[in-house]
Amino acid sequence: KTIQHPQKGSRNFFRNMFTDDEYSINEIKKQDILNKKYFGKLPFPIVNIALMGAFFFFLFFAFNTTQNFETTLNANLGFWSLSVLYLAFSISTLFSSIFVRQLGEKYCLVIGSVCYTLYIAANIQIYKGILLVITAAFVGFGAAILWNAQGSLLGKCSTQETSGMLSGVFFSVFQVSTIAGNLFAGILLSKDIEHWILYTCLTISAVISNICFFMIQNVDTREQRIEATQGKGLNIFETVSLFKNQKMLLLVSLFIFSGLSQSFYYGNFTQLVGEYHQDEDSSNESSPSNNNEALIGYVMAIFGVVEVLGSFANGKLSDKLGKPTILYISSASAYIGFILVLISLYKNYGQNNFWIYFVTALFFGYSDSGFNTMIYSLLSTIFPDNMTEQCFGFFKLVQASTTAVAFFYSPYVPVPYLIMILCFFLTLGLITFFTLHRLYMGTKPVDQSTKNTKYDGVNDDDDDDDDYM
Repeated sequence: KTIQHPQKGSRNFFRNMFTDDEYSINEIKKQDILNKKYFGKLPFPIVNIALMGAFFFFLFFAFNTTQNFETTLNANLGFWSLSVLYLAFSISTLFSSIFVRQLGEKYCLVIGSVCYTLYIAANIQIYKGILLVITAAFVGFGAAILWNAQGSLLGKCSTQETSGMLSGVFFSVFQVSTIAGNLFAGILLSKDIEHWILYTCLTISAVISNICFFMIQNVDTREQRIEATQGKGLNIFETVSLFKNQKMLLLVSLFIFSGLSQSFYYGNFTQLVGEYHQDEDSSNESSPSNNNEALIGYVMAIFGVVEVLGSFANGKLSDKLGKPTILYISSASAYIGFILVLISLYKNYGQNNFWIYFVTALFFGYSDSGFNTMIYSLLSTIFPDNMTEQCFGFFKLVQASTTAVAFFYSPYVPVPYLIMILCFFLTLGLITFFTLHRLYMGTKPVDQSTKNTKYDGVNDDDDDDDDYM
């Protein structure tokens, strides 16, 4: 059968993004697909990844905004639902690869995004209770397969030369959702718009992403995916067994801090911002509380802007200054943010000086971008290629589990004590990371056929205590 490819300006392009009849991926080799061009000059990988980034924008425009307001609008119920969400996510991470292998990236993106939509829609009415918790569990499962599919598709569409460019294309589009979503919510709530209207708009945005994800094309067939992963199983035991890996153990404290900080940034900090001038407003029952809630949107928009800019800057700076330096700067930024939170609590200083929340969001945003960028980069460089799946699975397992635990106990622990816990794990993480850097600095180069390149002078040798190195 002759393969008819989409032509420039033709409606076949859009039709074939939904069907596999004329441009069937079952009848074409992977390299042939990757070499195709749309509209005459756009390579398939760029089109596929750019579309995925755009659809992630619509989905997380809705979800990130929902998450930021969850603990303020729903109090303890919001904390509990997010705890269930991240607990389900941590467990589902162990099994998510089998779904991607069987269904393919496109349908996993669709299913995962639908799970997110159910949770967002559950917030439309205040009498949700158990419904919000149940849909939160669906999000945990959906998030696991969604992000597994995202990473898998990005990897399959990339080569060693284009991986950085395609990652930049995806994240540059996707990360703007945090800024746009929070600004959108802030503007609506400042106009005294009712909450159900806000969540209805966010649900519509999520539904758009559900439909649009059908436009994504898989690079390989189900048979090719199964053949490529034959004998790998679910890698559950391999992932859990990394608790015995010396290098991984030296990074666990940073993973825990990363998980705990997610709960603090999106739960406790947003709730603290939402309580701005609450005492004064509570004395007047006719006074709307939307002004307080709108402030959350504006503050978290600053958080998003700094996170986006920080992600780009850290990638460049790490090449010049080294990954450890970026990690230390990010840690200092987190410490400053915690100090500012304590200042805002001292004699209710923040209630009359809202500017402190914007400055705090600036430091938290940079810290979050630094840790996310450097942890992913470290895992990619200090562990061999055949451990990539287990390493990232292990990181997500630890991060999501600690986030779930933190969301559970956060409503009952005063903010100063939460900051003490965060500072403890951050300090411990810096000590263990410094130990990792010193222990494996200056060892002899490793065979590049079996190991990744060294990072900043840190190499992996064939130590007997590293069963998987």
